[in-house]
Amino acid sequence: MEEATYGMTGLAMQKGPNPGDDALLVKFYTMAVRDPEASLKEGRPIFVDKECISIRVPGERRNAIARIARQKDRERFHRHYAAFKSRTDAPEIGTPLAEWPQVTSSEVANLAYNNIKTVEQLAAASEAGGASIAGFYELRDKAQKWLAFAADNKDAIAIAAIQEENEELKARLLALEESMSAAAKPKTSRKKKAEVEVEAEAEAEESAEE
Repeated sequence: MEEATYGMTGLAMQKGPNPGDDALLVKFYTMAVRDPEASLKEGRPIFVDKECISIRVPGERRNAIARIARQKDRERFHRHYAAFKSRTDAPEIGTPLAEWPQVTSSEVANLAYNNIKTVEQLAAASEAGGASIAGFYELRDKAQKWLAFAADNKDAIAIAAIQEENEELKARLLALEESMSAAAKPKTSRKKKAEVEVEAEAEAEESAEE
């Protein structure tokens, strides 16, 4: 998760707590962030809920901070954080249904309404708990088979994931090299170009006189 470019907001954060904090628009929230190590180990995408923070200055649309929360953020904006924690459930760990391609957005919403938010929770759901969910048995069966397949093929999946990341890195490196190569090419300024033209004309005149 990248931190946005910011101006006054960033300067305010560097100065530490100050009376102007009350004017900042601060929001703590949770975001599912992929855990690379756990994903490689399990052979399927594993996400962990991370506490994040957004900070904006009223009246400014571009200058903002949006990143994973730090301890100093929790201490500085303790009132906002306390309000956030009072309405936050325990973090979810696993593969979010929203990241699972075998369910539709409506199925994700319906399962979330019934407190089933990850593939692991769906696979372990009881028949009694899923009796009121449309298509529950088929969805649970798909979740169980998907987890079993991931467990049996986690090494191959991990290798494929590493290869995909390597290809992405190669593409980025190539783009960077092309950018650096273009920047390194000598550019003839208008002035230099004019001087070259003048010199060429002078040489032409000298040749004509001879």
